[in-house]
Amino acid sequence: MFKVFSVPSPRGYHFLPNLLISNGLERAVFGVPAPAIAAVIASRPASGSRSAFPSRQSGYPAVKFNERWECREMPKLTGKCLCGKVSFSADTEIKMMANCHCSDCRAATGAAYGTLVFVDETALSISGTPKVFKHKSDSGSDMEKLFCPDCGSQMFGRNSNRPGVVSVRAGVLDQTDLVKPAVNVYLSSKIPSTPIDPELKGFDKMPG
Repeated sequence: MFKVFSVPSPRGYHFLPNLLISNGLERAVFGVPAPAIAAVIASRPASGSRSAFPSRQSGYPAVKFNERWECREMPKLTGKCLCGKVSFSADTEIKMMANCHCSDCRAATGAAYGTLVFVDETALSISGTPKVFKHKSDSGSDMEKLFCPDCGSQMFGRNSNRPGVVSVRAGVLDQTDLVKPAVNVYLSSKIPSTPIDPELKGFDKMPG
């Protein structure tokens, strides 16, 4: 839910790149002091971004602005493998969430399908050292699957066709209430007995 980010000031407003902030006043949005947001956005390249990512050391949550310069707090994602030696955290929006029925995901997870949560790789902080398995997809792209070298839990994935994006295996997320897949992909190779939600979009392969 969006909340309006504006602070009244007798001297009006001072404009910084991608942010409306009052002169000299310090107010908070979702616990983030306005100057902290301003400093972060002012230091970012002029790319039209409407996101603010305070340093992890600050303890402030990341926020994102909509077209009316209203902001909302980005979800905090955390999780770990079965043995706990590999863990992660991220303050980021979920770009997409999909159930993948390809033979690779089924073989990697040992399940009927894998549920993937796609996020910005730069927002992901990993503790521990996952092992990496590399292979090619059916389209020829370079794939990486990252897993715990001790307990074997599948954790993350990369696809050379999606630079800057990493997939997180939904089963390792602590925030299970956020796991809401919007689409089924690779239905052409699904296990015949796998039930499919008719309310979700479905594709025989990976779209786009």
